[in-house]
Amino acid sequence: MGVLSVYNRKKKSSFTPKDEILLASLADYASVALDNANLYQHARFEISERRRVEGALRASEERFDLAVRGAKEGIWDLDLLHSRVYYSSRWKEMLGYQDTEIGDEPTEWFHRVHPDDLAPLKAALLNHLNRKTAYLETEYRMCCKDGSYRWMVCRGLAVHNSRGEASRIAGSQADISERKEIDAKLLHVAFHDRLTNLPNRALFMEQVQKALSRMQTDPGYAFAVLFLDLDKFKDVNDSLGHPVGDQLLISVAHLLQDTLGEKDVVARLGGDEFVIFLDYCLEKESAIARARHILSRLTSPIRLGNHKVFISASIGIVLSALGYSEPEDVLRDADIAMYAAKSQGRSTFQLFDPLMRERIVRRMALEADLQQALEKKQLLICYQPIISLRDGQLFGLEALVHWQHPQYGLLPASEFIHLAQEIGLILPIDWWVFEEACRQVKRWQDIYPIQPPLSASLNLGSSLLSHANLLESIQDSLRVTGLPAENLVLEIAESSLSRNVLALSQVITDLREIGASLQIDDFGSSYSSLLYLKDLPVNALKIDPAFVKRITDDGLNIEIPRMIIELAHELGLESFAEGIETPAQLRYLKALGCDYGQGFLFSDSLDAACCAALLEGASLHGVSSFPWHRYWTE
Repeated sequence: MGVLSVYNRKKKSSFTPKDEILLASLADYASVALDNANLYQHARFEISERRRVEGALRASEERFDLAVRGAKEGIWDLDLLHSRVYYSSRWKEMLGYQDTEIGDEPTEWFHRVHPDDLAPLKAALLNHLNRKTAYLETEYRMCCKDGSYRWMVCRGLAVHNSRGEASRIAGSQADISERKEIDAKLLHVAFHDRLTNLPNRALFMEQVQKALSRMQTDPGYAFAVLFLDLDKFKDVNDSLGHPVGDQLLISVAHLLQDTLGEKDVVARLGGDEFVIFLDYCLEKESAIARARHILSRLTSPIRLGNHKVFISASIGIVLSALGYSEPEDVLRDADIAMYAAKSQGRSTFQLFDPLMRERIVRRMALEADLQQALEKKQLLICYQPIISLRDGQLFGLEALVHWQHPQYGLLPASEFIHLAQEIGLILPIDWWVFEEACRQVKRWQDIYPIQPPLSASLNLGSSLLSHANLLESIQDSLRVTGLPAENLVLEIAESSLSRNVLALSQVITDLREIGASLQIDDFGSSYSSLLYLKDLPVNALKIDPAFVKRITDDGLNIEIPRMIIELAHELGLESFAEGIETPAQLRYLKALGCDYGQGFLFSDSLDAACCAALLEGASLHGVSSFPWHRYWTE
């Protein structure tokens, strides 16, 4: 600035050439000095800015390092061009190594991956590098320094060049062994029974599904399923308590496991139901042999603390050779076979037959229809004549319920009464039969005054016997229908008496006091009631029809009917024979002094219209009108 001032002041005066050269040099110098000052200031700014960026970068790196350490993840960076990998200290530490113990080779990573997991890892890497996946994420096991394996999750992202080639991929690795352990426990709980630790239904069905799939590709493969249900397990719970019952289930589970082959599976479905998968079971004999072996093992008592428990089982067997496609169908048919075995008695097995399924389908249809049978008035009563064997006179009518099914036609009681008991309909059906029969017989008494007056024989089943107000209810029914009590004959099955004879003795006494007659039905099928027979206030013994039907034309098998008839007469009781089908049976029973009888020889059960026609003929023509009268005149 000073040089320019001097130059301006002397501009008006003349300068020598030497002065002008000097001044020009001074001006150039001043300009250069100014440029250098500007460069200096700019350099200082650049240095300051660089220091600021480096500080920010260090802070960012520190934050990243802190975040990684906080997340407990190890960092890796794979240079694909030079086949080198950077492994962070944390990455090495997770495997139990010091920082200097692992180099930068890819083998340091891949050689430590579990052999079963290596192929999936390489496939995941290749898919991402080829841009088939947006990012890399996979799980695998890695071998640690101590030889153990731990689960890792690996995540990464590849960098591609302008030609679309992957040149680098970097990411993280985290230890997820604890999560995997929790997942495994949850999975075990989800697929195993908590009490016995056996596989549950879901896992068993998965096993069956795999077997069915294998059958599609291996024609020589076959399997079998055994469905096992303990007999009378409820009695153990009721008598010894549920804790003992649980211990019994655990013991049975261990016993069944001891019978398994290498690839067989036993599972608990719930309650006292178990299923067994028999792998590569080609012949039904093999499955039957296994079932017999299990039943044999169960015959030995099981000791549970201070208790010695005897248990048996019913087993249903189903073979894959029947051609299944769904595991649910296999289990369903095994269950059906098990119930078929249970119906045969304790400690037995049944091989599934497709006819069993048809019976079950029919039973289910009957069950659904039976719920509405009373409401739709499909039930009807047929009456079988009871004959005096002394003179062929009509003594009474036994009321037998039938079901006029819209699809299956007229069904006898034997087709549906047990079903009614199981589904809780037996009591309303029994009361309906009782009142309807009393009402009908009283109506016939009024219309057809035959002598002696017609009696109504009715079965007093277990549902009515256990009724709290049985006596009062019967009295009410007799009052409503008008049937005299002395014309009411109540039949009680011998099996019912043998189960509760002391309690029923008072019931029988009360019914006798109102004038009703009591018979022991099916006598001879159970001998335990003989101990109490003398003290029971009954009127008659009715011989089990199985003994009557066995009497041959030449008089064989007559011993038991003779004994029962003589016993009845010794006790001052009357004797009845049911199931008379041949003239020879009638002849021998008459000779033995049997008082009354019924059966197909005389008449099948008749509907109300046919019965009315029979009674009308008797009222007009007497005993000679009866179709069986010839057996007393021949």
